[in-house]
Amino acid sequence: MIPVTARPTPAPEPLAGPALEARILRAARDCVADRGLRATTIEDVAAAAGCGRASIYRIVPGGRRGLLRAVVAEEVATLFDELGVRIDAAADLAGAVVDAVNGAAVHLADHAALQRLLADEPGVIMPFISFDGAAPLLASVSAWGGGHFRRFLPADEAEAVAEWAARLVLSHLQEPHDLLVLTDPVRVRHLVETYLLPGVRVGVPA
Repeated sequence: MIPVTARPTPAPEPLAGPALEARILRAARDCVADRGLRATTIEDVAAAAGCGRASIYRIVPGGRRGLLRAVVAEEVATLFDELGVRIDAAADLAGAVVDAVNGAAVHLADHAALQRLLADEPGVIMPFISFDGAAPLLASVSAWGGGHFRRFLPADEAEAVAEWAARLVLSHLQEPHDLLVLTDPVRVRHLVETYLLPGVRVGVPA
């Protein structure tokens, strides 16, 4: 008699939660970086994340567009965390703004998925970063950056400086220019000290 070995029971897919959501978003980002959004399917993301399609639709509704929105939100939160550490370690306002602008520019320049979309499918990402579509992002940056710059400035000035920094980075992201190389901290410091600080009301924070 030929012995029969029971087939191992597959491990159940993890329940919906932060770990699975993070895996899905990371998989979506990597798929977009590798092949672009148009060529990325929900099946591709599910395979890369090691989960089923149903899990993706349940956790991140809205198909590919919903995934893109969720990835953008996650990447912005990650960038905020990264820059917050740098800004809070700066000794003065100039250093804090330089670290914010330069740090954001370097991070975005090295972001494979974002650069893939800007090069091959700009129509996908531009609504998030240009014209009226950028308003929610700018509002988030103003509120977040204002909290970090407030140790140097009154609250309204802190938020205005954060928005200036964000607009500068977004403008360069949309139309890079050799004369405005934000990945170079020396050039960023020149911009900050020449064009921003003279118009900023530095005083006792409110």
